[in-house]
Amino acid sequence: MRVKGAVITLYVKRTPPLPYIFTSKAHPKHKKHFYPARGFLLCGTCGCMITAETHKGHDYYHCTNGKFNCQEHSSYIRSEEIDKIVSILFLKLKIDEELINMSGEAYKQRNTDKTNYTQSSLDTLSQELKSLLKRELMLADGTAPN
Repeated sequence: MRVKGAVITLYVKRTPPLPYIFTSKAHPKHKKHFYPARGFLLCGTCGCMITAETHKGHDYYHCTNGKFNCQEHSSYIRSEEIDKIVSILFLKLKIDEELINMSGEAYKQRNTDKTNYTQSSLDTLSQELKSLLKRELMLADGTAPN
């Protein structure tokens, strides 16, 4: 997709692999500014990340030029234009009705498993509580359990 000479590619961000999470820093770096599209855009020319900066009260996005060979590095795009592009992409997004139904059923199944586990745990704990109360009552009365 081209905007004023710059090429932008949108991709879905995935979570990092588990070993990376456990070996990374314990305290993440504090971010001063929030840029909603940062981390989700790639440069269409070189494939590097698109980052954002604030200049004179406006947010601008540009290529990080991580491979040091991008001509789009000097092309800045205002955040309003990025917002328009992303909103158009979301309007074009179509989700299959069958996929929605399948994910709904999977969600229900996962919750019923959790509900069944919770209910069985509660039943077990209540039986233990009754047993302990019965033993306590027998100890208080001075009678030995059978």
